[in-house]
Amino acid sequence: MEPRSLASAAVAVEVYLARASADATARGLGWLDAAERRRADAFRSEAARDLFVAARATLRIQLGRRLGGAPEAIRFGLGDHGKPTLAAPWDAAGWHFNVSHSGTLALVAIARSLAVGIDVERIDAIPAGEMDGLSASHFSAAEMRRWRAADAAGRTEMFFRVWTRKEAVLKAWGVGLVDDLAAVDTVPGPRVLEKWSVRDWAVPPGYVAAVAAEGLDWEAAWGDG
Repeated sequence: MEPRSLASAAVAVEVYLARASADATARGLGWLDAAERRRADAFRSEAARDLFVAARATLRIQLGRRLGGAPEAIRFGLGDHGKPTLAAPWDAAGWHFNVSHSGTLALVAIARSLAVGIDVERIDAIPAGEMDGLSASHFSAAEMRRWRAADAAGRTEMFFRVWTRKEAVLKAWGVGLVDDLAAVDTVPGPRVLEKWSVRDWAVPPGYVAAVAAEGLDWEAAWGDG
């Protein structure tokens, strides 16, 4: 979908682009808790670490604005299936969030009273045989038709587009994997099962992204700031 303006009253999900830089890392590291700092230290690539810190800092800034707290004061917990959540007392306000990063791009999604998931993937070259195997085991019949209908030049992009839609839905549900990924059908329309929906999200060339959330009538927009 084309991102809408926050002026629309229908907007329920706000998406933020996290920008990595040396200054952002220096500032953001001071806001992270011990678990986040351990994750940051585990990255072998400085660029990947900086992007992770930028994403966490952006999340803390935006949640802090909504909750009336400093970025470093925000505390996180884990839901029943390991999905990151806000910890008490911040959880009482009903804000949900999700973060995704790939390559040099990181996105943060925030929604109130709606479980939300976001996924971004860099479009990398994948051997045709590997795509065939993954799609056969993980794509629904409708997703397979959509992927196979793409021309040779667009097949890899379509593979990642279907994959990001599926990942966004799973992240919104709060589960990393399900027994039958092919049962999670994200096409032909935005509706997924009965109470969930997913939209493609416009990002810079070389990447694809998708946003999923609870409900069927929500809209998403780029956040300001």
